[in-house]
Amino acid sequence: MWIEPEHVAKWWGPNGFTTTIDRMDVRPGGVWQFVMHGPDGTDYQNRIVYEEIARPEHLAYSHVSFPVFRSTVTFAEERGKTRVTMRMVFESATDYDAAVTKFGAIEGGRQTFARLADHLAQIAERVCVAASICDAGLHGHASLEPGTFPAAIIPRRTWHLALGTALRTKHVALSTRP
Repeated sequence: MWIEPEHVAKWWGPNGFTTTIDRMDVRPGGVWQFVMHGPDGTDYQNRIVYEEIARPEHLAYSHVSFPVFRSTVTFAEERGKTRVTMRMVFESATDYDAAVTKFGAIEGGRQTFARLADHLAQIAERVCVAASICDAGLHGHASLEPGTFPAAIIPRRTWHLALGTALRTKHVALSTRP
């Protein structure tokens, strides 16, 4: 879900945004080039360079377009569910301030994770119908809902933004990839 362009394009970005992926080369040194199209018609060019890929536990990448930050995303099993945590370390206070105030990163992150949960729920529904192996716990949206999405600013010498959520699902992964 996180590194498959056909899925990422359906959930990446806050409510009202669409994403066009120009390329997504998921390997250390590979580039993810994409445009986020805002509901007001503004296009936001993004370039990410992947640094670490450790399937299915985590991935790390640098967002090299403004605002500049390094992001680490972890996927951990937690009581039969998957906890997804994203940690962003900004290059400067200016980049951090722009992400939070100009681009609304905290609320945008919440909305993006909610869109991921909705996309996973839709896929789970289709898998249930196609495979006819559903039990009561996987039908519909009851078993897959966005969890709480706490956002915390960690005060340190560098500027951090930690975002996390628990996707409550009966299965740890719906894909072999993170």
